[in-house]
Amino acid sequence: MRSVNLMTEEAPNKFFALQDRRMRNIVNKTLYSYSQQTQLGRIKLALEEVITGTIYDVGYGKRSAAVKVQAGARIRNPRLLAQLEADWAQLGIYKKVSPQGFQYHMARA
Repeated sequence: MRSVNLMTEEAPNKFFALQDRRMRNIVNKTLYSYSQQTQLGRIKLALEEVITGTIYDVGYGKRSAAVKVQAGARIRNPRLLAQLEADWAQLGIYKKVSPQGFQYHMARA
């Protein structure tokens, strides 16, 4: 699976960052087909089965949508996660890693 390292900083005001994220998700969700939204939901469910920690709802952007896992999450089943990542890589899904955690991105079709 392709992996990209990011050097991002945390938002200084968490409340306004959350509000901004919610509004962008509402607007950008319409850019994705129902099948893409379903696939992203399935990725989130699969991550909840193999990872213990905070897994955020799907974040919809203009170019890609992502499921984020917060830093410090514990992987319960590394072999299954590796298998899932291999399957997702065939679908064009890639991983971004940052100090805040990691994200699985799907490009918009």
